[in-house]
Amino acid sequence: MMVIARTVIFVLILAPLPAAAQHLLTRVIDTGAGHASVTVIPGGFYMVYDTGHWNHDHLVSKQILALIPESEAIDLLVLSHSDADHLGATDEIFQRRQVRTVLRTGLWRGTQAWREADHAIRHAAETGATAVFNLRRNQIAPGTGFQLGDATVTFLAGDDCPNHYDHDLPGSGDCTKPNRSKARNAGSIVLRLEYAGRSILFTGDAVGRNDGSPACAAPIATEAELLSRQDKFPIDSDVIIAPHHGADNASSTEFIQAVSPTWVIFPAGSAHRHPRQSTAERYLAQRISLTRILRTDLCDNEGMGGDPKTNADDEWDYKATSNRDSVGDDDINIIIQADGTLNVKYLDAATVDCGIAEVAVPNPSGGECLDR
Repeated sequence: MMVIARTVIFVLILAPLPAAAQHLLTRVIDTGAGHASVTVIPGGFYMVYDTGHWNHDHLVSKQILALIPESEAIDLLVLSHSDADHLGATDEIFQRRQVRTVLRTGLWRGTQAWREADHAIRHAAETGATAVFNLRRNQIAPGTGFQLGDATVTFLAGDDCPNHYDHDLPGSGDCTKPNRSKARNAGSIVLRLEYAGRSILFTGDAVGRNDGSPACAAPIATEAELLSRQDKFPIDSDVIIAPHHGADNASSTEFIQAVSPTWVIFPAGSAHRHPRQSTAERYLAQRISLTRILRTDLCDNEGMGGDPKTNADDEWDYKATSNRDSVGDDDINIIIQADGTLNVKYLDAATVDCGIAEVAVPNPSGGECLDR
């Protein structure tokens, strides 16, 4: 496998180097209750990590492809796992751009979004246009790197159907069963991107806690796996795209401490009431400023459904959610300059005018875990 990985790195390094911006841009796209991001790397390199919710595939493909010229190819397309809210626009992307390398878990699913994505990937592989790393067939070793210009993308974790979660559930050996959704999430591909001394952690729907467990509960599943290898394969990162949209079954206190992010991004939407206030509180307990916690459903779905400008205090309260999340209005840019300067902000500056800066989140409940 390592020989194959070196071959891929060799191909990526030799990709054409057209004139391009001298900063790295990762845009986290507001795809509702899903995840999609595109990274533009100096030297004319492109990475897509997840392709969004199937209900909004046209919007997501348009947003992604707007950053990739028609003459260019996507060097690395990563599908973190097989849930349809992470791969909706895959087939459209293949129709409009060449994709050089795909990294996927490969787990079979019966959804239309998965079938369309799978067909597009298989067709591209059969024609020789795309190299595919399918974790269902061959596990990649943690630490495997993909070199994209001056950026290094390191594979840290990923499994098509991990055995370390939900092992006691009936039918747990088959991750295609509905009651195995958390196991599928736990198998998410986790990557760390480094550029100019800065880093971004991509986590998919990785799992690290049991829902409702205490703030200081020991990490489990994906996060425990990452922590066990952190001395060899670091997970500390300047920016974390928070696992599982900010669900309570991820972002354990010990994991947050190890990542020690300066910025947190919740790729969220109202359909599943993410991000949860309990999750936000665990980040706040690590002294991360609320102004550096961004979300792709900002001021869209809070409280009882009133005007968010007058109900800002409900931003993190999901006892009653209005389910009004607008899609496509809260994209987030992560910009790393060649000198290492880091800037994270909403694409639309008007987004921050809805009252989020004034939100009063209750005192964090994770203080007792600070000295773990």
